Amino acid sequence: MAIEYRPYKEIASEFEYRIPYAIRLTAIEWQTKREAIITRSNNVCEVCKQKCMDDWLPKISGNFVVMVPAIYGEVEVVNEYFYGFDKYEVEETCIRLIEQAVPKIPHVHHKYY
Repeated sequence: MAIEYRPYKEIASEFEYRIPYAIRLTAIEWQTKREAIITRSNNVCEVCKQKCMDDWLPKISGNFVVMVPAIYGEVEVVNEYFYGFDKYEVEETCIRLIEQAVPKIPHVHHKYY
């Protein structure tokens, strides 16, 4: 079941007094702010200082494709280039998604509520 994000005004109109915290998190404004904070900190947790996942990486597991958390990192690769009939192998560094050994999902920690 997907979460339905709605404008804060629309959510507030459904409650007479206090809006439950879990419902506030479904506001579009909150999600926008969350994404801005995660981007600002470059996906690094401000509490534990560890890199959080950047994206999901498809991985084959038996007969299935599963999505695993991944981070961008530098990887040494050997690329093959052909010039006429000659083949050249060149070691290069590129940035690719790498499966994260211990998955860390980015969370936003409040300084105040």
